[in-house]
Amino acid sequence: VEMNQPGSFYLTKVVKDFGGVNESLRYVFDDELWFRFLCKYGIEKVILSDTRFAQFRLHGSSKSVGEGFALFGKEINALYIDVLKNINAPEWLLQCMNETEHSDKYISSGKWDVTQLEAQRFTALFAAKYVNTLYVENKKSFAKQAMKLTLDNNLFKWNRMMISLRLKLLFVK
Repeated sequence: VEMNQPGSFYLTKVVKDFGGVNESLRYVFDDELWFRFLCKYGIEKVILSDTRFAQFRLHGSSKSVGEGFALFGKEINALYIDVLKNINAPEWLLQCMNETEHSDKYISSGKWDVTQLEAQRFTALFAAKYVNTLYVENKKSFAKQAMKLTLDNNLFKWNRMMISLRLKLLFVK
């Protein structure tokens, strides 16, 4: 489920329960709030509506256009690292994530309540993203673990590159 930020509303007590908006984030503070909500309460607590409450538009003075999308990516990567730490993701995966460009300004809001998060599947999403990188960087044992997580969680992409990589990993000691 993707969050449509301008048309998302939270009860004040929910925002207060999370400690408010994380002010160390400039671009993805709304994503962090959304992730915290989903991790704690799950998608079942989300009420969807087909009514348009807001409209997003790109213009020169918006953060998206004026400051560039790359800065969003750095903050979201820092946020992903925080979630992965909170679900005790494997160290090799955290190392991969730490090697990505990420914001050093993000200050974690603390321990996440991950009651509703499918931790293994979330971890597998990132493992799928880095399996090829791990193999190319000669971190084959980690690549095998990433591939296994990908397969175990039905995230394997059946394309020529991934099938080739899977075969190579089968024969690596």
